[in-house]
Amino acid sequence: MPFLITDSAAPIAPEALPALKLTEFCGRPARGCIYSYLKCYLHHGDFFYHITVFDETPPSTQCAAVALSGDVSASAWLSLRVGFHSPACLEIHMPASDGSAEVVKSLPCEDASRFSGGDEQGLYWGAQGIIPASVFQQVFGDVLHAGSVLMGNVFLYDTRERAFGAAFSVPADTAVPTNEGMQPLVIVPY
Repeated sequence: MPFLITDSAAPIAPEALPALKLTEFCGRPARGCIYSYLKCYLHHGDFFYHITVFDETPPSTQCAAVALSGDVSASAWLSLRVGFHSPACLEIHMPASDGSAEVVKSLPCEDASRFSGGDEQGLYWGAQGIIPASVFQQVFGDVLHAGSVLMGNVFLYDTRERAFGAAFSVPADTAVPTNEGMQPLVIVPY
């Protein structure tokens, strides 16, 4: 079943959005299977993201990443990577001849704002920001809108180890972020 992303004419509070939860774990992360999720929506073609990670003391090597592609072939795909201690990084990837993915271009991006707090599920940190519509136009040749379908996945990983969490299953020997295991993200009108 595809994950639905709202295309809204007005900003939406994160609390009102569905969560794409990371429930697939490849390997056993040294710090355990940390609960995290992505909430997102479109507003005038811009992709607003809100990532929450339930980790009270995130190491500087911990990253959350979102991988997006404009089609199933995933010829070119986009990754957004952010950590509590590291700035947001937006990159275009292409398949390499050995089957892996290589970064072909780093894109300028505004850093995400960070937040932290706690609720009934525990203490958390998070990052929120925007991927501008112009990035999707540049990478996928079109601005996203209601009716668009992206392929995507979300990851939480530590750069010091191979184990990681993902929203959708990927092979255990895969380096993340990756276009492996991407599933449909359908943009619907609000």
